[in-house]
Amino acid sequence: AIFHERSSGNYNENVLKDGGDACIWAGGDSTATFRKNMVGSTNGCGIMIGERSKVVLLDNQVTGHHINGIQAGDRADPVAKNNTISGSQGSGIVLYDHAKGLFVQNEVSTSKLACVGIRDSSQPIFINNTVCDGEGSGFVLLGESSGIFENNFILRNTCAGVGMKGSTKALFDGNTINNNKGYGVWLQDDSSGTFQNNEISSNCNAGFAVSNVASPKVHGNTIRDGRHVGILLQNNAMGEYWNNTISNNKATNVLLVGSSQGYFHDNVIADSVGGGVLFRADTKCIFRRNRVIANHRANMAVLDRASPCVENNIIQHGSGRGLVITGNSSGSFCRNWIRSHGLAGVYVGGHADPKVNSNVIGEAVASGVVIEDFAKGSFCDNLVVGNISAAMAVQGSAMPLVERNVIQHGGNGGIWLGETAGGAFNDNLVEDSDCSWRVGTGVTSKIRSPTSKCTPADIERAIGTISPPFQDKIVLLTNPGSSVRSIGTSIPVLPYPVLQKIEKPAPVTKNATTTTPVDTTSALQAEQSLSRSLLVDQSG
Repeated sequence: AIFHERSSGNYNENVLKDGGDACIWAGGDSTATFRKNMVGSTNGCGIMIGERSKVVLLDNQVTGHHINGIQAGDRADPVAKNNTISGSQGSGIVLYDHAKGLFVQNEVSTSKLACVGIRDSSQPIFINNTVCDGEGSGFVLLGESSGIFENNFILRNTCAGVGMKGSTKALFDGNTINNNKGYGVWLQDDSSGTFQNNEISSNCNAGFAVSNVASPKVHGNTIRDGRHVGILLQNNAMGEYWNNTISNNKATNVLLVGSSQGYFHDNVIADSVGGGVLFRADTKCIFRRNRVIANHRANMAVLDRASPCVENNIIQHGSGRGLVITGNSSGSFCRNWIRSHGLAGVYVGGHADPKVNSNVIGEAVASGVVIEDFAKGSFCDNLVVGNISAAMAVQGSAMPLVERNVIQHGGNGGIWLGETAGGAFNDNLVEDSDCSWRVGTGVTSKIRSPTSKCTPADIERAIGTISPPFQDKIVLLTNPGSSVRSIGTSIPVLPYPVLQKIEKPAPVTKNATTTTPVDTTSALQAEQSLSRSLLVDQSG
């Protein structure tokens, strides 16, 4: 069946097969409608559309042996709805040479190559389609193509669910990208676009991978249950990533390598058995106002020569360390809440040289801060409270600058200096610790202690240097007479000045050290509610 200049009409319930080329070829501004036809085996494509044709394809089945199921080019602008396209030796749908088109509720499956291939500045719209079980990728965009992709199901493809190369740019909104054997989404070259409100889950490689100098905007997505990494940035990848929930990915939730420079803010990164965020190689990514919670191993690790900027994040409830900085890494780590970890809150080793300033570091089962090997760096104006072991331990040949920190109720000691530790320790306030200072015999550190004890004004000064994440307020509560040493959120009476985090704090009186027990119920309830809201259901 061949339709040339301005052909029209309705062609329904025909069986078309064994053509020498295409079973249907429509061009020349044709506007015909094809409904409920069976398009079978042919030596060419099942349906070819070109020359500005605007044909309508409804409820057709394109099966059998053919190259591409539907191929549209030369500024064609078809409408295709409720069609089934399967078994293509090439792709199910191919759009090229400035093609457009609206594709709604089609099923494209079991193609040998990409289920849908889009190139040459084509600009289609795909809504509510199922693109699945291809031996290549689900959607592939090449060249300078673009398009809008909404509420599609992209499932079980052998390669990536979505692959973009060249200078492609597209909007992916509300899609389900699930169980693909490669990446869920993979951007390469200098591709870009916006990915929002997508469900990206259970993919074998990274859920969302960005390579070369690609630079997407990624927000409001759920990226979970991957068998490898949640988000991967490599090479010189860039982009902005915000308001995403990235959880329960096996290797790590976020992996940043190469010289990547992405900007991550206001995300929830939780529940990975491998780790929360891993900075490697020469990455210089920026992390602000994220909630990194309940990851196994380290909640956040900085290795190799990475030099990130990590500010105003909540890093808490990890079963391993809170923040690990090692190798030859550096970077700035300021105004974070780092609390409630199974090992050290902050660990610095190797030849690392970070700036760790104005953080709250508390409730670690081990030490609050451990600095060892040949590490350097500055550790200034931090509030280190409620850790089970030493608040700060400096070991090996480490030589940090430690200044103006306030250290409260370290369980087994305030500041410990190992046998060969160096560095400078100036004007630190150490209170309510079993042993304020423990200094090894070979220590070369320079220690200048303050001339007076820690007062409420000193603590207020330390808190004043810290801007809590998400504009929450730090409240000091004093309740003498208890033997419990913790910032804990599950007991109504607390022994020392501690931190509580509440969204709508009640007015606090100036006399914070009265012997009358303070009612902490409302603060504890608010903290427990906040913790529940941060944790991601591990059942998915």
